[in-house]
Amino acid sequence: SALMTMKSSWPALYLAAAALPNRCFDGYFAEGISDTIVRKMGQDWAGFIAVLSAHRAEERFMSLVLRSINATLDPKDIKLAAHRATTECPETLKKQCFFILEKAAAALRE
Repeated sequence: SALMTMKSSWPALYLAAAALPNRCFDGYFAEGISDTIVRKMGQDWAGFIAVLSAHRAEERFMSLVLRSINATLDPKDIKLAAHRATTECPETLKKQCFFILEKAAAALRE
């Protein structure tokens, strides 16, 4: 799955996320998807923001991103994503960045 590899582009991740049935976000797959999405947010924040901006009304992708920010991840990856959401968030996506920060704080507390 595109969602399991860091080589996937953000547009490919977006399409795979939109097509993913909710029940498939579970166990091993959920951990792999979470790891890919959150590490990629740290590495390619600009690409993440571009996809988010292009699909602002699409809830499924943002929902998957938020579910991906959880305690199974390396805290370093969570902190980097949170840092970027704090320092590099466009005005138009403030709400999404706020939700990312909320989830990151919760994941780091767990």
